[in-house]
Amino acid sequence: MAVVAVLSLGLLRDVILAAPGWDLAALLSGDHEEALAKAGSPDFPFRLEWTWLAIRGEAGIPLVIYIDALAAVVTAMVALASLFIHLFSIGYMHGEERYPTFFAYLQLFSAAMLAFVLAGNFFHSLLAWEVMGLMSYLLIGFLYKKKTAQQAQKKAFITTKLADLGFMLGLFWLYLLIGNFDLADLANEHTLALVGTGAAAAVGLLVFVAAMGKSAQFPLHVWLLDAMEGPTPVSAMIHAATMVAAGVYLTGRFYPLLIHGEVLGVVAWVGALTALFAAVLAPAFADVKKILAWSTVSQLGYMFLGLGVFGWAAAMFHLLAHAFFKALLFLGSGSMIHGAKTQDIFEMDRLKKYMPWTYWTFLVGALALMGIPPFAGFWSKDLILHAAEEHARFLWLVGLTAAFFTAFYTTRMIVIAFHKPAMPSPWKAAAWTQGAPWLNLGRDEVEPDPSPPEGHHPHESGAEMIAALLALA
Repeated sequence: MAVVAVLSLGLLRDVILAAPGWDLAALLSGDHEEALAKAGSPDFPFRLEWTWLAIRGEAGIPLVIYIDALAAVVTAMVALASLFIHLFSIGYMHGEERYPTFFAYLQLFSAAMLAFVLAGNFFHSLLAWEVMGLMSYLLIGFLYKKKTAQQAQKKAFITTKLADLGFMLGLFWLYLLIGNFDLADLANEHTLALVGTGAAAAVGLLVFVAAMGKSAQFPLHVWLLDAMEGPTPVSAMIHAATMVAAGVYLTGRFYPLLIHGEVLGVVAWVGALTALFAAVLAPAFADVKKILAWSTVSQLGYMFLGLGVFGWAAAMFHLLAHAFFKALLFLGSGSMIHGAKTQDIFEMDRLKKYMPWTYWTFLVGALALMGIPPFAGFWSKDLILHAAEEHARFLWLVGLTAAFFTAFYTTRMIVIAFHKPAMPSPWKAAAWTQGAPWLNLGRDEVEPDPSPPEGHHPHESGAEMIAALLALA
């Protein structure tokens, strides 16, 4: 359905030019319903195989769609989050010169993620993985007239492509060992015995490097902050429904191999240190989108920590919870920027007074991010920390410290943006980080947004944008 929506933009361009977002959003709603219906069918788990580019019925590329419980739930998550992001974009991108093109790119991004989640073999996964990378390049640089957007898209593409070499090498090495591309074989004890512990460790580490690149784990996190150069709905899509979630999903799919290769310790340490590293840095920023970007890096670190301490279910639960509360937060930040005409939280003027709908919905997402009960973020994060406490006490302490900093920078962001009167920003860059550009810290490599015009008062966003926020809340 996602691909059909994109094709309709070309075939019926004159008919739907005024409202391509509605066309795409309607079809996305069908995607999540179809996924949930399939999960309840008697034929579940569902498997469909066919040969692509066959020559006289002899040779070709085998493609497989495989829907088990995890694939069904993540498919529904991607489709639902994408639906609300599309709905928000209808109002947010109104008046944009390349309005239909934006929705075509956004929908192909969703389609690539759905194809990746539903892939039943390695080659199918790799194709969808690479299309996802291409679409992220196009969307991050969508505002192509800005030099900073051009630089950001190149940085994201090069960083993730270097990491993707690990995926390619790992997959082809695995193919040489087991002789097929089928992902289902990874759970087969005979296949794991055939691979051996040493090869499983090597392949697992190669695949994990690719996951680190896509999910912005240290030291491959450097592209994610610059990716904020794309329109805010693009940031929401990357951080919630597609790109960064793909790395966690990939690691979860290769979990039997990672256990067999005894490399989960590496996954846990990378995740824990990234969670703390990003949470500590978030308060050094005044740009609302960059604060949320660091929070994404940190929350993804929690997911990898969970995977590394045998908390597979907890990590997947946090992946689902994070998708919705992070989509809500990014779309909420888009509403804030739309109304206040600035991305700097210090220049926003008591937004609670002028934008009550945005405030209350953003607060819901913030409480989930902080892990306050009864919101979903509390339960998922608590399960991860519980698994860490059982298997790695020190990493549990690291995760707990990261949770404290998460509550701190989130509260800071809400108080300054929504409750304080506007003031000159005390920093555009944190002075203590000027000597460490390789970390992409406080130094803003992007041009700061202009301050709001004098006498400007924030205003609430349009109906489509508020509807999307309420639905996610």
